[in-house]
Amino acid sequence: MSQTAQASLFPAKQPSVQGPWPLPSEWKWVSLEALGTIVEGGTPSKSKPEYWNGTIPWVSPKDMKSLEIADTQDHVSELGIERSATKLLLPGTVLIVFRSGIFAHTLPVAFASRPLTVNQDLKAIIPHKRFDPKYIVYALNARAQSILSRCVKKGATVHSLDGSHFWSEHVPLPFPGDTSRSFNIQRRLVARIETLLAEVNEARTLATAIRRDTDRIMEAITEEILGRLGMAQFDSLIASYRNGIYKPEHYYGRGYPSVRMFNIKDGRVGLENAPLLDVTPEELEIYGLVAGDILVNRVNSRELVGKTGLVPPDIGFCTFESKNIRVRVNRKLAEPAFIVAALNSSAVKRQILQKQKPAIGQATVNQDDLNALQIPFVADLGTQRQIATHLDSIRAKVADMRRLQAHDAELLDQLKQSILEHAFRGEL
Repeated sequence: MSQTAQASLFPAKQPSVQGPWPLPSEWKWVSLEALGTIVEGGTPSKSKPEYWNGTIPWVSPKDMKSLEIADTQDHVSELGIERSATKLLLPGTVLIVFRSGIFAHTLPVAFASRPLTVNQDLKAIIPHKRFDPKYIVYALNARAQSILSRCVKKGATVHSLDGSHFWSEHVPLPFPGDTSRSFNIQRRLVARIETLLAEVNEARTLATAIRRDTDRIMEAITEEILGRLGMAQFDSLIASYRNGIYKPEHYYGRGYPSVRMFNIKDGRVGLENAPLLDVTPEELEIYGLVAGDILVNRVNSRELVGKTGLVPPDIGFCTFESKNIRVRVNRKLAEPAFIVAALNSSAVKRQILQKQKPAIGQATVNQDDLNALQIPFVADLGTQRQIATHLDSIRAKVADMRRLQAHDAELLDQLKQSILEHAFRGEL
């Protein structure tokens, strides 16, 4: 585009403009409630089977993982729409999550690419004809963090958007007095944004592939080393088991850290973001963790059940929740770090997958399942320590690579946000 043509689309900024940031002189800030008709979501009665398993997508927050919604996990029937508060929304409708547990860092927004419905945790905007739906979605993404900082009402576990504040927020609009020109510029901006974001997404895809390759390298090295060993039944190496502690919610928020399933990561047990739990001295004695303990996750999604971590020497006073099993091995027979590597090996993971039992939306294993495992093993404690030390050194290098990769991913997120901000400042 020539400089003359670009200048006609995006005139010079005025020194003083009302709004979160300065805009080109012919742009204005428009409130969200002025963008279109606002529609509430709804849920057909779950006690009426005929209202469900139809052909019409029913969007809930778990489906809002992309900017375009074409299908969902749940579907409703036409009868379910007729006899409930949920409404059929046409393609081009903008969808916004209003109630979620992820508002601390994300504002889920998307547009419908086919007729669908939404549940009560979402609201929708049916845009007026002078607004491009994708333009609205990208504009909201550009302003997401500032909107969240002002509009989120925090609950104990689930947060919500304050509608009275949210709908009075604003997005930039080019040439609001010239509908045709404004719409054309919106479309051109969307096309430019999508071209640039496609390049960002390509870089992200490459980074994801590199992360997968990094994980495969660690797995391949582990399998190469452990695959040379014999096998032993796990119960022959055990000194004791203990399932974790369960206490009602009102005991949380004070006391000692309680290790959750997400604290078991990469073969280690940590305390990052572990909630505090009020326990008695007797409970701390029974459910406490010490260096060399092993935690096995016994309740989780199918692919995560059985993940195992070693408790480090600097763990401090803490307990562990009921979804984990504490394992203490016979130290005359087994080195804890070696056992953790063996339990996290592919050979043992396959056994755990076979032993899992379904629960409500999750899978479980128990102490009897662990007892029956056949794990890679060598009897000599010195050899166990050598293997564990070697794998730890490789794991440390892999961890360094992952930190660099995480930094790259953060830079890509920043680049995406920069593209959106420049677009809605009239600078693309």
